[in-house]
Amino acid sequence: WEHLRQCLEKTSKLSLLMEYFKLNFRHDVVRRGTIKMLLTFHCHHLYLIFRLFLSVLLVDKVLKASGDEHEEWPPESFQEFAFHSRSGALVGVMCGMLLPFAVLHYLDYTSFTWRVGGASRAQLLSALVRRLLHYDMTSRIDIKQGAEIMAMTKDVEDIVQLGYMGALDIVSHVGHLALVLAYQIISRLGLGEPISPLSIAPLIVNPVMLALFACCRRQATLSVQETQNMMRATLVSDIQSVTLNHNIIRNIGGVARAVDKFEASVASYNGSVIATLQVMKNNMHLADWVGLVFLAVYTLVGGLEVISGRLKMGIFLADITLFTQINATWNNICCRAVEINSILPGLERVIILMNLPTDLPERRTLLRHLLSTTNALRNAISRRGGDHKIGLESLPIYVKDPYIEYSVKSQYGDAFLRKVNL
Repeated sequence: WEHLRQCLEKTSKLSLLMEYFKLNFRHDVVRRGTIKMLLTFHCHHLYLIFRLFLSVLLVDKVLKASGDEHEEWPPESFQEFAFHSRSGALVGVMCGMLLPFAVLHYLDYTSFTWRVGGASRAQLLSALVRRLLHYDMTSRIDIKQGAEIMAMTKDVEDIVQLGYMGALDIVSHVGHLALVLAYQIISRLGLGEPISPLSIAPLIVNPVMLALFACCRRQATLSVQETQNMMRATLVSDIQSVTLNHNIIRNIGGVARAVDKFEASVASYNGSVIATLQVMKNNMHLADWVGLVFLAVYTLVGGLEVISGRLKMGIFLADITLFTQINATWNNICCRAVEINSILPGLERVIILMNLPTDLPERRTLLRHLLSTTNALRNAISRRGGDHKIGLESLPIYVKDPYIEYSVKSQYGDAFLRKVNL
């Protein structure tokens, strides 16, 4: 265990995560579902951009009119209502809001049948169980108490939901930012407005500042996360020890000591959780601060341009909405990046469990030896005894010095190897 852990310390955790992503993409079900999910995410982002176009159209073209412009109701013809009236444009805006949302609702509902997370989770759990059932004796002694339970019940779930699905969310949010940049350019050129550098500044400045902040905070974040994972593993080990050895603890009068040790483990785990939450909260608030500063500055500068008549009201309101979306998008990217960073200790534990030595080579060698020996004996008996049917009782099988070897773990986590001669 320690040898594998030291080898993993020399390997980049991001490279291990990328190998897991490649493993998922080689799975047919996961690959097809991933492509469908990414397309669905981009449909959602296109719908948000389309809503912005509708809002600009609604404010600057449909509702904005001089004081003496009034329309008679009902209109003279359907063609006039549909193509030459503001009330028809209002109906078109309403349909543009509702119909795409119905399609997106259907896509979100059917996305649960694409089995992206389920297939990836089943792949990891099946591999862990297969490996666990073939560990050799040294692996069973070396494995830490509660590690396999933690890996199957928590680590695998976090790797799938926070790791792979979180990476898909980041790709989706990056695509959303690209669409926002395209909207800022196309909308300004289409309406004959100049492209304001301040309107696209958050798309360029935010990632630079967040990357610098992430580099500065990486060591502190990893430290609190590793401490929390270590405290959680200790707590699970204590729970398993008390559950398995409760009769021994009561018989030797160690209830008070066991309770004190368990309460100390709970207190240590709670302290590590608080420290982790504080660090994560500070990390996530940076994106809020950067986005809020840009929004406040643009509200002042853009508002002055609207007052002076150099900027249309619809574009200004759309830009305010875009700034809010950009802030929320960068905040989501930061949250997903923090969550992906938090699964790295669990990913390391799963990789160690999947690479512990097994007894398959020895069992394969033994099985081949048994088959060859049995065939040789059967052939020898057949040549000596004729064509009569050979049963198992006819084979000269002897057992020499049989014994049973098993491992025992104490309530303190120490492992002992026992041997009983038969």
